[in-house]
Amino acid sequence: MKHKLLPSNFTMDIAEFIKADPGYFFLELYQHPNEATEVYFHPILSWAIESQTTLHYPATNEGVQAENLHILRPDGVVYTTFEGGYCDSLDEWLAYMKATGAILHNGIKK
Repeated sequence: MKHKLLPSNFTMDIAEFIKADPGYFFLELYQHPNEATEVYFHPILSWAIESQTTLHYPATNEGVQAENLHILRPDGVVYTTFEGGYCDSLDEWLAYMKATGAILHNGIKK
């Protein structure tokens, strides 16, 4: 089945969705010029498996996420897909992203 990914302007063929275990979050970072940096924690509800590559993408209440993937795992590690790395903790990831002191939100945008 084809799915349009928002806010992206592309589509992908998704073979299936697999339920995600609790404790995985997609991290969304907003760095506003001259304003506070914000991080939103979106619970990952399932993993979307792409038909052609079998890559998996997090699906949240906001839809399937395919860009700027930063995944907080239940063990506290932040995995940065497609960048080939990870940070051992949320604090380390915030420092790496130059977002130390960011306002942390529970995933609900206001």
